[in-house]
Order: sequence, then C-alpha cells, then structure tokens
Amino acid sequence: MSKGTDSGKIVIRLDQRFFYGAVAVLGVIAIFFVGLWLGRTLLSPARPSRAALPQQQVPPVQPPIAAQPGQELVPPWQAEGIEAQGQAAPPAGDDVPIGDNPRLALPELEETNYTYDFGDIAPDQAVEKSFKIVNKGTKDLVIEDVSSSCCCTAALLSENTIPPGGEAELRVTYDPRLYEDKGFVQQKVRIKSNDPAVPLAEFSVTANVVER
Repeated sequence: MSKGTDSGKIVIRLDQRFFYGAVAVLGVIAIFFVGLWLGRTLLSPARPSRAALPQQQVPPVQPPIAAQPGQELVPPWQAEGIEAQGQAAPPAGDDVPIGDNPRLALPELEETNYTYDFGDIAPDQAVEKSFKIVNKGTKDLVIEDVSSSCCCTAALLSENTIPPGGEAELRVTYDPRLYEDKGFVQQKVRIKSNDPAVPLAEFSVTANVVER
C-alpha cells in the first residue's frame, strides 16, 4: 500500500510541476505582448481628433463672365499663351530709338504694311517668296524661332544670328493643296528674336486661290 501511495504522490507532483510551468510560460508570453502594445502606444505619435483637424476651405464658384458690347472674350488657354509668348506686332519703325540693342527690320515689307500678296494662284500651285531680315541695331540679332499660323505656310531661315548691319534670307512657301483652300487666304509669319522693341515680329502673306 505504501508503494502505491508513493507513486500517486509522484504523479501528482509531476502534474503540479507541469501545470506551474505552463502557467509560467503563458505569463511570460502575456507580459511580452503587453510590453509590445505599450511600446507601440507610447512611441507612436498621437492622432488629432476630427475636431482638431483644420476644415478645408472650398473656393466659391465663380459666375461666368458676360461679354460687354463690342468686347471679344478670349478663352483662358489662349490668354495664357498670348501672355507667355508676347503680343505679335510688326517690326519697330525708325522712330523707335535703338540704343545699344539689336533691331529687326523687314525693309521689303515696310511700304506694304507688312503684307505680301501672292495674287491669284491655282488650287494646285505652290508659291514661294524670299524676304530679307536686316539687323539695324548695334548688337547681334538672334532669331530664336520662326513659325506660321498654318502648316500650309512654311518659313525657312538662312541664318539664326545676324550681326549689326547684316541680313539673312527668310524663304516663305504657301501651298493651298494641304487644306484645299479656295478664295482669299491670309496667313501669318511670326519671328521671335532678341529685339527688345518687338520680341515677336509678325507679317502676313495673302493669296487668292481660284480655278483657272
């Protein structure tokens, strides 16, 4: 009887040791997760409440702009482009002081109000004309860009830098076949340069496209 009792005590002691060991392990795990949660809570920045967040201001809706009598409204994208590129105008006249600056001149177009007329042309006829760009200033005239108002009109420049008193050739070609133009046609040629008086010079070419 004593042996059976001793073996029972040993089993009970082993069960108690296993139980206490399991409780200790669970306690360690619990302490680990509690410490991890406290660390995240203390180290993470506090989030402001919704009441503390600034309210987003919604801009008021602007009413549409009404055109005044005799006023032509310009779309915003065109207005921004004009402001960025500059207003095109004919070259400065001789009455504008030159000073120590370059000065772009188109002497062949001065008497025709900066317009060249190709006259009557056939619908399948491409026409071409060369103009002289003269630098009347005292510094180099730098032509930064040459463009036209339509791809049917091409402009080719012989020199980009013109010394004082020098000249360059600007060859302009108009081809009505690209858009099947008919009747009176007017296109613009623009010259962007470092001339401070007129940074964006402009002249026109016209034609009358008629069947022959």
